[in-house]
Order: sequence, then C-alpha cells, then structure tokens
Amino acid sequence: MYDDPTTRSNTVSPAARRFYADRERVVRDAVGVLRVAAGKDPDDRSRPG
Repeated sequence: MYDDPTTRSNTVSPAARRFYADRERVVRDAVGVLRVAAGKDPDDRSRPG
C-alpha cells in the first residue's frame, strides 16, 4: 500500500507516517493484541516461533 523504493524494508515510508498520525499508539496496540493472542496458549506448537 505504501511501497517506497527509497526506504529500507524495515522502515515506514513518509506516506505511511502521515497516514498513521499516532504511529506509536498503533504499534503499542498491535503488540498488545499479539501478546494476548500468544498468551492464550503459549505451548501451541502450530504457530511459528
């Protein structure tokens, strides 16, 4: 969606930074959701990792 060949693969393009005005909150929320999902069954071997 925000492909930008001038940025590295692990950075966010300037257009995406403008789209997500509060990017830090979005990142914290996403990490929280992933932690809850992983914590529901930490011994589940069907997930990668």
